Amino acid sequence: INTYCSEDFMGNSALKPEVNIEVLPPLLEPRVLKKLKDDYSKSLEEMLNKYWDNILEMEKEKWSTQAEPKYEGVQNEGCYCLPMYTDIQQMIGSHVEMSGKLCKDLESAALQICLEGLQKFIQRLGQEFMDWDKENASSISMPYLVIYVNSFLELRTDMEKVDASDVKDRTIGTLTDAVQSFKEYFFNRLKLKTQPHFRQLLTRKWISSTEAFDRMKESIRMSSQPLKCLKKPFNKDFANDVHKYMLKEYIIQILHQKMSLKISNRERAVKKMIREAEEMNHIALELDSNTEWLSPVIHHISAVIRIKEEEEIKQNLEKLYHKYPDISEDHVVAILNLQGTRRRKKSAIVEHFKMLQKEKAAPGNERDRVLFAEINVSSTVQCFSIIC
Repeated sequence: INTYCSEDFMGNSALKPEVNIEVLPPLLEPRVLKKLKDDYSKSLEEMLNKYWDNILEMEKEKWSTQAEPKYEGVQNEGCYCLPMYTDIQQMIGSHVEMSGKLCKDLESAALQICLEGLQKFIQRLGQEFMDWDKENASSISMPYLVIYVNSFLELRTDMEKVDASDVKDRTIGTLTDAVQSFKEYFFNRLKLKTQPHFRQLLTRKWISSTEAFDRMKESIRMSSQPLKCLKKPFNKDFANDVHKYMLKEYIIQILHQKMSLKISNRERAVKKMIREAEEMNHIALELDSNTEWLSPVIHHISAVIRIKEEEEIKQNLEKLYHKYPDISEDHVVAILNLQGTRRRKKSAIVEHFKMLQKEKAAPGNERDRVLFAEINVSSTVQCFSIIC
């Protein structure tokens, strides 16, 4: 609490006190001072709770009125405006500053109250937004998801400048969890939209039709378009996972043994797989993905399927294993089933693959380049491979 001298308060040097004020006892008793601070903190918390409620209501109003987000333009590399982040930043900054002018203790208390309120607000916002989107499936939900992720990232950057404390660490943890939660929600929504189309790929109808792939591709393009406005470099996190999701789901269809290719349609199917892989890689490139190691996987699988001669299949399988060392025997068998390999040749190729696993050390990038290890081969495919 500040003590104001007469000459400063009244602006008259003649009012300078005749005693040394530094030797005077506190003007307020400790219990009175403590009560004043406690009352101030309680009043501040109640006022800020109303602010958090108002900010949430303003966001809900935007959703219900289908308000289109605004762009900041060149200053922020074409990203969306972040009015919610600006409001929160100004609210916390102004109240901490004002409290600090009263005394250091109240500055610390105000910061703690603000950050604890922020934690609760973030959790409420996330739940309210996801509940609203599940019920409405609005076209504006993905732009707003990107706005909230960007806001959380900006707030987290601000938090890293705050002096170390438990509440700071908890707030950073809450913001990090919120970003991850929104990311998971995005991909769950993407899966709901695209998996029905993925399931129609690598079927007999697929060979002569582009309908299912075109619908899948359009769904991913539309859903992913707002990701271009994500804060850099975090945008690559989303883009890389979109790239991986597309190729992984495509590989799952290859392994699901929906058909066995005959010589008459094998070349046609392989060309189609390569063309569609290139289109998926192009979508990822548009999103600024940097997972180049994923791009050739369908080409390598296609090279195994395309070839008829056993020795050439083994050579192409070796290239596939070298590039993607987490591929397993079950994955290889499923690829050979789609290729239409006969039992004796298949056994020889699988034995060759087992030798590769024993003789050749993996390149050492398994931790960073996990793909096939995340793909389970269905039990029906494994059974089929045994009895055919």
